[in-house]
Amino acid sequence: MANATAPAECGHSCAFQVHGAEPSTTNDAALLYVVGVGQITFAKAGTGATSCAVTSGEMIYNDNDILGFFAGPAVCGSIPCFDGGDHMSGTLSGTVGANGAAILSITPTFAWVNGSPGTGSISLSFTLQASTGESTVLGNSVALPGPSLPTGTPPANPVLTITLQKQSTTVTPPSAAGSNYGTAPYLGLSVVSCEGFGAPSGDTSAQPITGSFRSVVGALQIFPGGLAGGSLSFNRNDNVGNSSGATNDDCDFNSTQVSAYADGTSNSEVSIINPGTMSLGIYDPTTPNSNCADASALAVENTSNVVWGTTDTSSYQIVTAVGDATSGGLVPPGGEVTCTTIPSTPAGTLTKIVAPTTLTSTSREAQSNVKLTNTSPAGCDVTITMPSTSAGTCYLSLATPTYISGPVTLVERGAPSDSSSGTLFVVVEGDTPSTVYGAIQCSCTGSTPVIPTTSTLTISSSNCPNTNLLPAGETITCKN
Repeated sequence: MANATAPAECGHSCAFQVHGAEPSTTNDAALLYVVGVGQITFAKAGTGATSCAVTSGEMIYNDNDILGFFAGPAVCGSIPCFDGGDHMSGTLSGTVGANGAAILSITPTFAWVNGSPGTGSISLSFTLQASTGESTVLGNSVALPGPSLPTGTPPANPVLTITLQKQSTTVTPPSAAGSNYGTAPYLGLSVVSCEGFGAPSGDTSAQPITGSFRSVVGALQIFPGGLAGGSLSFNRNDNVGNSSGATNDDCDFNSTQVSAYADGTSNSEVSIINPGTMSLGIYDPTTPNSNCADASALAVENTSNVVWGTTDTSSYQIVTAVGDATSGGLVPPGGEVTCTTIPSTPAGTLTKIVAPTTLTSTSREAQSNVKLTNTSPAGCDVTITMPSTSAGTCYLSLATPTYISGPVTLVERGAPSDSSSGTLFVVVEGDTPSTVYGAIQCSCTGSTPVIPTTSTLTISSSNCPNTNLLPAGETITCKN
């Protein structure tokens, strides 16, 4: 050990994710699954030092939700969440073995424990392999009777794996820790993968079978202002089968970032949307969508997230609460679920096509279609506005396309379209080819030239802001 040095992670910050299980005191009993995500900052090692201190960090830990140990650094309403503060102590030591292994010992402290504000802490130790400064470091919990291993419950000596991913900024603790990243979400396309295990049936929010496995995959587009949306596919093994006739193969969702902090952590609210079916680009809320059972319940989830990567465009996430939009209540998720998001390309866009912008009516009405194309996975709420105007014998108005019967309805916001006042609300689903969503109508009578009439067409999206629309407006002219 004469050549031992401090691990290369000293002086850096990392996001981390843990998975594993608690032991059971009864032979052959179901194990309690464990998940957690967090952020950790290491001090620079001093000259000749073989270790460095953990200067700050925070962690959300779930080993069987409220029936076991479910805790976080802060309280957001009735759920745990990140707050960007320092809730961790510990040491990273490189003196364990000559092959590069190191020991990470941490003690996260919590202000939210098992359903209410409270105090708590756990001590965990991990052997880190290949700990020579790589961007990804893997480890597993120290086996009994390893150094610095706690006893008792909670937790009772869990068997865990840990993945640390280096964040982009080199920090100089303590004053500048994490000061250069994390406050704005990455803009663009990402893919997401989640997995988790259900809690025991004694939890009213659990799946029917203790420990039932659940997986989720999908894609999402992140827009300015902390807004995101996309599509998710859910699957679970509850040993019951799907008797409802509805699946969760294709669910739309919106996500809004509600807080973000300089250490790369943030908290988000996610809503499963669009409970209707689509016909000619228009949603009918009266017909259930058999592709997404969760949409009929208007499901909502809260997540806490921490970014990582060379440009902080990847993240780890943990589900901290579930509920439904009708009751407004949030409860712990009834299972242990974490997700990983990875950036992908190319980023999608929501694009408008309006041609022509000058309409000439002779012996019959002239029409110009408003087409929208969406190459992102997000379902976009779009408002098309153009007040009706007239001059002389010419009349200019906005209407629904002639081949679509019935009102155009924005399901997510519940605002009906009113073409008589010049407003259409539509949903442009993810990955939709060029489709007509509105019609500009120009009608003039008589053959004598008259003063043209004009109006301003605006096209905007509340949840998919995009410069390819017309938020500032475009002049439409009607003449004979």
